[in-house]
Amino acid sequence: MVKTLGDEVFFTAADPRTAATIALDLVGAIRQYGPDVRIGLAYGPVLPIMGDVFGTTVNLAARLTAIARPGTVVADDRLAEALKDAPGVEVGRIRQRPARGLGVVQPYVLRRAGNH
Repeated sequence: MVKTLGDEVFFTAADPRTAATIALDLVGAIRQYGPDVRIGLAYGPVLPIMGDVFGTTVNLAARLTAIARPGTVVADDRLAEALKDAPGVEVGRIRQRPARGLGVVQPYVLRRAGNH
């Protein structure tokens, strides 16, 4: 976990599979106890400075969170590509959307395999 901002939690992971697992676990756990969470994931370089991280990847993750519907995990195309053969994760393409400051992005919804 990098930080919290109000009711938001910002985390990084060493690899796409770990990021997806964390996100899907969070959705499942929070669904049991309260309102659904929205998660946006982006894969790429970040600039670590004084315990925080910055860069286009961070901005993209934030924009994807805004696109996500309650109870869903939305990922960018790079993360989706990295997960295409990952066991236990389904990657579904959804329609392109504008992302403030980043142009049009191609989001993907992540789900646990077999959960619809």
